[in-house]
Amino acid sequence: MPLWVPLLVGFLGLLGVLYTQWRSDIREQRTRDEARQREQEQWDRQERQQREQWAREDAARSYEQRRDAYLRFVTQFDQVWELVAGRYYLPGHWPQPVPEDDRTYVELTEELRTLRLFASTAVTDIADDAVRTLQRFDGLPPHQGEHYEDAEDLNARLRQKYDLLQETMRRDLGVPDEPALGAAE
Repeated sequence: MPLWVPLLVGFLGLLGVLYTQWRSDIREQRTRDEARQREQEQWDRQERQQREQWAREDAARSYEQRRDAYLRFVTQFDQVWELVAGRYYLPGHWPQPVPEDDRTYVELTEELRTLRLFASTAVTDIADDAVRTLQRFDGLPPHQGEHYEDAEDLNARLRQKYDLLQETMRRDLGVPDEPALGAAE
């Protein structure tokens, strides 16, 4: 047997080993790339889920803060409105003139500032307008027969603005107009 036959067989065997190794390396690289891609997709999915969870938590927290700001503003507005109406309609029952340490509008203004942080533009605009109307009402001299029509007109406009404010707040918070079915009556 000539010498070139075993050399050719050895060379072909070596080529076969190299080819097989090369194919194996390609397969292994593809497997690693697929595993890396699956891992990256899993990380992306987890990150997306985490961002969605954070967004839901932020939305819930913002909703609670908005709801609390609305409630505090409306409560303070009610108290100031009652005080202003009392000053006008029952002047003998309220100290005249208004004491210097009166915080009637200070607390309402603080709640209005908070409201501006959390409320929609529609709610803020209506609240600002309602506070200005309330201040005009408070600027009227105590009821002594005169300015009564002005006071009644301001009080009626104030009631409309207040109702619109509450309706807008409810809509902004997503509170249904009708109670849910099966709710306790």
